[in-house]
Amino acid sequence: MIGSAGSDDKAKLLVEEYGFDAAFNYKNGPVAEQLAQAAPDGIDVFFDNVGGEHLEAAIGALKLHARIVLSGMVSQYNDEKVVGPRNLWNLSVTRSRMQAFMVTEEMDLQPEFVREAGGWILAGKLHHRETVVNGLENTLDAFLALMRGENVGKMVVRL
Repeated sequence: MIGSAGSDDKAKLLVEEYGFDAAFNYKNGPVAEQLAQAAPDGIDVFFDNVGGEHLEAAIGALKLHARIVLSGMVSQYNDEKVVGPRNLWNLSVTRSRMQAFMVTEEMDLQPEFVREAGGWILAGKLHHRETVVNGLENTLDAFLALMRGENVGKMVVRL
């Protein structure tokens, strides 16, 4: 499993705490080059919540019959110049597929998820981090810090 993060410290956290095989800081250079270095033989599955350069890099690194899961495209939410991946043809070449999902379509699975994930948390198999900011009056600062990538894990404002 390979991950990307917006700082060297966060990339290190992916490997050391969350068990990723490799991780890179996408700000350190082209994503495609860093992904190729981390996965020289290509990738089988790509879970995407970023879009843009990350999605294009993944499409370029697909193995035969690979799968892409689209969960979001945060890099493009406020980008007026979205071009999109320029290499969609590689889906045909590799006979791969790409499918999006929305969590609201999977709500019937919530009880099963809570049961399974709760067990993983109790067993110490599932880890999470939160950046907590105290006070409603600090909501704007918390939001701006989130947009600058200053949080680790979920950003929470404690009331």
